[in-house]
Amino acid sequence: MEYGHFMTTSSSLPSLTIENQRIPINILPIYRKSFNPKLCSISKFENFVKTFSKTHQETYISITDDISSNGFAAEKNLDKFSLISTLGECSKNRNLGHGKQCHGLVLKLGFDQDKFVATTLVSLYSKCGDLESACKLFDKSSDWDIVSWNSFISGYSSNGMYNEALNYCMQVFSLDIQPNHYTFSIGLSICASVGAVEEGRQLHAYIVKMEYFAYPAVGNSLLTMYSKFGMMDEVEILFKKLPEKNLISWTAIITGFYQQKCFLKALRQFCDMIKSGEDPNEHTFVVVMASCGGMLVPMYGRMIHAQAIKFGMASGVFVGTAILDMYSETKQMDDARKQFEEMGVLASHVSWNALVAA
Repeated sequence: MEYGHFMTTSSSLPSLTIENQRIPINILPIYRKSFNPKLCSISKFENFVKTFSKTHQETYISITDDISSNGFAAEKNLDKFSLISTLGECSKNRNLGHGKQCHGLVLKLGFDQDKFVATTLVSLYSKCGDLESACKLFDKSSDWDIVSWNSFISGYSSNGMYNEALNYCMQVFSLDIQPNHYTFSIGLSICASVGAVEEGRQLHAYIVKMEYFAYPAVGNSLLTMYSKFGMMDEVEILFKKLPEKNLISWTAIITGFYQQKCFLKALRQFCDMIKSGEDPNEHTFVVVMASCGGMLVPMYGRMIHAQAIKFGMASGVFVGTAILDMYSETKQMDDARKQFEEMGVLASHVSWNALVAA
């Protein structure tokens, strides 16, 4: 629901009307103090935007209307850094409408040729899913840095246009541009999504050549990609070479073995993970429980169940239901009923269906 220049998802805020603009009462004093055209400067607008967006994640303000109506642009108080800051807030909140208004100010003030402002605009349109506008901006220049390319590629990927994203990603390596670790991470993720084995291997070769394997995000992305390709021999080799193994690394290889029905290997990796001191998360437990169910060996399932209790996750919806499934698959119905009872009010319809299906 909109209140003048403010937007909130809550309908319970009391409001009143001032000059045909409805403003929530609890922020009215802030509005009056900060937005008096005779007293405030553009920096006050910026600070208000940043502070307000931090304390109200779903509540934000369009300063572009106020800037235009109060004449700040005419007073030349609005510089490119103010615009970049405002566009960043619009991008973060996926507020395309206000972003376009700010784009209008960019054109009006002649900042559209500034490299940093242009990059922020590409990021805004990409993140908001307006890929046509992002593409038009991108085609206007060939002098884009890797940050712009990453934003552009990520925009296509996040909107499910993986083939287009992959094409742009591979273009980077034919240009005189230095990719960074994010370029490789997003590229590997796209390859995994579309099953692009050849392109994935090409990216892997670039990673080795440019010495990016040491970056945790890149190494983990390689593990995940090869796991989705079912190339577990490659995954094991890479896993041993990782200079730093974290939760994502361990979960990636465990998930890969489970997906390839190598249940015992998945269980062994889990045990090695615990020995290394790395704590599992809910997803790790769900995958390992499914592996135990696939092996049809109740003893292994009980062992992992004990670990889930130790980490305080056994009664949660996701892990608890996975435990229930495991006992059902191994025909341990007394244990399955006991698990369902221990979940109490957290037992979902999925948990109930798992018990009934057994």
